[in-house]
Amino acid sequence: MAGARRLANEVRTGLDEVVVTTPPKAVVLKKHPLDEMWMGKPVRQHVREFAAIFATIFCSVGAFKLYRGAPLNTGLVWGGLGLVVATLGYLAPGALHPLWRAWMKLAHYLSLVMTFVILSVAWCIGFVPMAYLLKILGIKRIDVSYRSGVDSYWEKRDGKYDDFKRLELQF
Repeated sequence: MAGARRLANEVRTGLDEVVVTTPPKAVVLKKHPLDEMWMGKPVRQHVREFAAIFATIFCSVGAFKLYRGAPLNTGLVWGGLGLVVATLGYLAPGALHPLWRAWMKLAHYLSLVMTFVILSVAWCIGFVPMAYLLKILGIKRIDVSYRSGVDSYWEKRDGKYDDFKRLELQF
């Protein structure tokens, strides 16, 4: 038993000492909206990423237009717009903050619609044909029959599945 409590003595829990301090007078500092945390990062970082993505998109559109033979002015306008967005995003993210918030609101509503669409398509293409195929083949995966006079619908399992060594082999 010697040394059994050694770890307990080395771990500092802070329960031994009670230090009572009076807090100083509270100073309420108003937090800037760009310094608030959102999805694990400050909003300022999200706005900068938003600006970088849209600057890349605008510059790419300008380059594509120039590649396809559009006038030079068109490419310069798109490139200039990308440069302005990138500059605002990194030097004055507060100017793009309302635009980012509107984009996030649009993304939220798009996610609601797309979730419904994707799940509907998966249901109609995947599950409904599979259910009809199982019905045609006469395969029943779940016993839904009603048996009167039974105390429980619990199904007995083969004893070979009760070996705890199988828990080590998860896959």
